[in-house]
Amino acid sequence: CVEVWEFWVGRYILNTPLINLFYFLMGAKIDWTTSVDSFIREFDLVKVHENSSIEHSINCRMFGEWNETAHPTLRFRPIVIGCKCTVKGMVSLGAVVEDGSTISKLSAVPEGAIVPELSEISGSPGFVTAKLKLNGVKRHSVSQIMEGGLKLLWLVFELYLFFGVVFLGQYLWVSRLPQSWRYAPVLQWYLLILWFNFISIFTSIIIK
Repeated sequence: CVEVWEFWVGRYILNTPLINLFYFLMGAKIDWTTSVDSFIREFDLVKVHENSSIEHSINCRMFGEWNETAHPTLRFRPIVIGCKCTVKGMVSLGAVVEDGSTISKLSAVPEGAIVPELSEISGSPGFVTAKLKLNGVKRHSVSQIMEGGLKLLWLVFELYLFFGVVFLGQYLWVSRLPQSWRYAPVLQWYLLILWFNFISIFTSIIIK
């Protein structure tokens, strides 16, 4: 169910206040100033403090070894992200990322590791490659919330545009097609899809 929600709904509200609200209602402890630009699983095991940025998916589960002598196992451990952190790489279950740290892209924090504060982590397994200054990773929560609000307004505009184009297409094509014709419904849907694609491309060109 979660994967279906992520595909049909979640990807449209990433990095908006709605995704923070959804994860909060699902049990995750995510501060409202956090920028969530990727998906999170095992919600009740995730804790993210203020002014952090999540740009890589977080999973708090791991499957154990499965062979002829060992039965399949599944482990769950909590993940904690501190204040003013940026997560662009994988954080394994049980890990703690302390305040002001950055997990670089293509990096992997091992299971149960503790990332020191103000550290930049690179590599797989990850290791400290630099020490950061707190001012260099400070985020502006107000502008971040405004950006999320603008994305929500744009999403509402796109929904209204979609329904408007569909209704206009039905008005243009349904009234002009011979209803007694056998293939009229098929042609109607074909024209609607063609009309919607044309209007969407034209609108994108005009806006950009």
